[in-house]
Amino acid sequence: MNPMRTAQNSPRRRTRSLPWAALSILGMLSSSALSQVVVSPFDQHYSVESLGSAPGVPGSYGALCFDRSNPDQLHLSGFANTPGAKVHDVPVERDVDGHILGFQGTGVEALDTPFIDGGLTYGPGGVLFYTRYPNNELGQIRPGSTSDDKIIDLEQEGITPSTGGAQFVPAGFPGAGQLKITSYGGSGWHSTTVVPDGLGTFVLEDVQSPVTLPYSMEGLAFPPPGSPAITDYSTVLLCEYRLNTISLYELDANGDPIPASRVPFLIQVPSPVGLAIDPISGDLMIGQFNGTCTVVAGFAAPCSRGASWSNYGQGWPGTLGTPTLTSSDDPVLGSTIELQLGSSFPSTTVALLMLGMQKDSEVTSADGTLHVVPLSTSLLPLETTGMTLPITLPTESWFCDVPLHGQLLVVDPGASRGFAFSEGLSLLFGE
Repeated sequence: MNPMRTAQNSPRRRTRSLPWAALSILGMLSSSALSQVVVSPFDQHYSVESLGSAPGVPGSYGALCFDRSNPDQLHLSGFANTPGAKVHDVPVERDVDGHILGFQGTGVEALDTPFIDGGLTYGPGGVLFYTRYPNNELGQIRPGSTSDDKIIDLEQEGITPSTGGAQFVPAGFPGAGQLKITSYGGSGWHSTTVVPDGLGTFVLEDVQSPVTLPYSMEGLAFPPPGSPAITDYSTVLLCEYRLNTISLYELDANGDPIPASRVPFLIQVPSPVGLAIDPISGDLMIGQFNGTCTVVAGFAAPCSRGASWSNYGQGWPGTLGTPTLTSSDDPVLGSTIELQLGSSFPSTTVALLMLGMQKDSEVTSADGTLHVVPLSTSLLPLETTGMTLPITLPTESWFCDVPLHGQLLVVDPGASRGFAFSEGLSLLFGE
């Protein structure tokens, strides 16, 4: 983006002749002509409301996200795309159900983020990553810092000028852990991973060829699982600035949007730039270049479904029947559970424990069916009486509604082809 971007213009203008006050007035006038609309069939489940401007935060809003240590505080950027851009901390007001009603109190300057655009997201180690326009850069701010600890030139990394938004893919989604970077000017969606540089910050590794989406992309957000009319762990919401639209895309196996799957979700949104999911209510917050914010309610709240476990699919028998893989308890965050492994062979043997984030259903040459796409495998000695593996679960709320799937394969000469298969095990982390 650039300082002259107004609420409904299409191309970014490079002139800087108008004063900021005039720009703000023009932005307000153009935005008043729009009435934001949730598109069918989503309008049966979701509602939209403009919150206006946040007190104390100067106009031309960009990226935003919620404070990881205080979810009642919003990080909101003002004077986006300018050398003087800063992130302000703004308390939010909630109703009795935790949904966002508006702002309370006055925002205070928290971080120096020159040229911030549509991306502001926490990464590994609590480092804040943010995109910079028109510089086509990625800034990093370590915990405790108030300004850049590292800046990466994205063009040197092969990322089309200029960003754009950025977001890490949450656990449970395809491509989990990857950093997705959108390009406003080049209309490219890029995938990469971050690797520690030994200084508390990160370098980019394995930047992949972009997916082209010709709608001047900005911020992105992954809908919370359990949200109505949206398939769990398989879609992304994306700001399309020039169209004044938030669209929903299906994801491929790498966590990238499938262009042909595009469905408008929210239209007539004045100058949408940043997106953030409220960690308490699941509400979608939108930061807009016209100096206002919008909230969309109706998404599932994190941990709304509670912790649970179950078996799925069919096993394949060995000498003593079908091996088993179960959990001692529901996987409540902060608790310790035990994975219970049951053998199918009458003496000590070897077993393969597979864990992953996605289910599968692939019949193998050993007759049994694989029920998980493995991200981790462990070879274990397995007694006839079985074994238990204790797992202490994390306490952080962002693990809510994250699934973990598993399966046990047992070396068993009594099986039809020497291997017995357990059913799949599905764990859903929650409270």
